[in-house]
Amino acid sequence: MLATRFKKAARVKHARLSLVKALRFELELLGCKLLVQVFAHVSYRSLCTISHLVGALAARVSSLGDDFAKQNVDLALPEKSPTERSRLVEMSYVNFAQTMLSLFWSATKSQAEIARVARLSGFDEVNERAKTTGKPLILTTFHFGNWELSSLGVAISGRPVLIVGEDFKNPLLRPFFHRLRSRFGSEVVPQAGAAVRLLRHLKGGGDVAFLFDLTMPPAPKGAVISAFGSPRLEMSVTPLHAILAKRTGAIWVPVISTPDGRRGVHIKAMPPIDIPDDMSINEAVQRGWDLLERTVTSRPDLYLWAYRHFRYRPSDANRVYPKYARPSPALDALKLEVRTDVTPTRS
Repeated sequence: MLATRFKKAARVKHARLSLVKALRFELELLGCKLLVQVFAHVSYRSLCTISHLVGALAARVSSLGDDFAKQNVDLALPEKSPTERSRLVEMSYVNFAQTMLSLFWSATKSQAEIARVARLSGFDEVNERAKTTGKPLILTTFHFGNWELSSLGVAISGRPVLIVGEDFKNPLLRPFFHRLRSRFGSEVVPQAGAAVRLLRHLKGGGDVAFLFDLTMPPAPKGAVISAFGSPRLEMSVTPLHAILAKRTGAIWVPVISTPDGRRGVHIKAMPPIDIPDDMSINEAVQRGWDLLERTVTSRPDLYLWAYRHFRYRPSDANRVYPKYARPSPALDALKLEVRTDVTPTRS
């Protein structure tokens, strides 16, 4: 009888937790919809002012706990003074706030209004090469500057892209954000099955876009790159953009978006990255990373540091990793695979 009562209590508790979670999901979606309505009446200049307040507050709150941004900046940029690093962390939060709030702001804006703040350069040369060769584009960038307005600006210019969307813990937010990012002809696809969709899209002559700086769980056929500092930190990232570029012959174009004060965002297409036949996929991924990392180190205040970029620590690490990092036999196996270019046998 006592066991039965315990089971019944557990079911009730689970139901309550499910109800609380469902309510939270609905409130999060409602909050996002309210932000769209609020920022429909806000100028871009005012948005920048609000972003500074929100970002500074977020930096203060995060400093009370395990601040991933501070841990990352301390290790990646040790040459900076403690005061400089603290300021960089705060401005990173400000930039993230501005990026996300600008996505809400864009929801009710016309193409002309967004084009006034999302200004492109370098795309004429890229477009000419695509026209001459008949090849589509693979656009890659980091979580740097304003990546949300960057994708919208590129779509408005006449090159809508297929984007791999992030997975949300709140399933109600996925279609909401997909609609915001799919304006002006772009399309957002979920991570599951994305490789096949991207390949088909490229073969059909369509362009695709990637954010490839977030750490992925180490897995066979992945990529291991070295990043930031000296000695360098090691990360497991997606190699999909390099694989698709090599397989389809698509033109791989790094893109950088840099906020221009309160006037808008400068979106620059950099010279394409060519992959020689004798270059491995991992080497190609590292080449793309190094190019964009130079931009990050020149303006570290615009990078998304509040993420567990270095969560997997190799057993042969020759430097300190963040406190949140954990040993990863899977990363060790992937490093062996990359060095030998064969998948290690699993016991």
